[in-house]
Amino acid sequence: MSNVPPSGEPSNIPPQGNFSAPPPEYAGYTRGGGSDPNQLQALADGYFGLNQVFLINVVMVIAINVATRSIFSWPLFIGCVVVVFAVITALTLPKNKLIGEGLGWGPNGPMIASILMGLNSALCCGIIGYAVVQNMAAKKMKEFGITGGTFGIKKNLVYARIEQLRAQQSMPSAPPPGL
Repeated sequence: MSNVPPSGEPSNIPPQGNFSAPPPEYAGYTRGGGSDPNQLQALADGYFGLNQVFLINVVMVIAINVATRSIFSWPLFIGCVVVVFAVITALTLPKNKLIGEGLGWGPNGPMIASILMGLNSALCCGIIGYAVVQNMAAKKMKEFGITGGTFGIKKNLVYARIEQLRAQQSMPSAPPPGL
């Protein structure tokens, strides 16, 4: 919450000599949404990358289900569960790193998310893990003005917004009035 007084109310902060810069008590951030195209790019790449990993996950689980039903043995089943865990953890890690970068996670956040997604995938095809991580990314993308539809966020809209943000950044800013 900002300490900026609403318009029309007097400020109890004494004026300083440099009127072009805000007083040091105020935060210098953009209000009304995200503006960093690199952050949105990382979120989008991670979000859409997890869709591809989920498809790989579903194909693996179906193939393993078919294989273990025809020749069931506990060592084969346990081996398949370990393989699904390892593959999904490895495939989701780069995507979760991108999402973690966009969400401001610490260095261990993406690894923990990937391990949990790998465990979940090995046990029940992992849809819960994908939904949770993608939902967190989608919520952050909404700060950039991205809206989701019934089946998620549209890739072309996100990348168009990224280009729009990059174009805004490359435009020279107008000089302050009075100079």
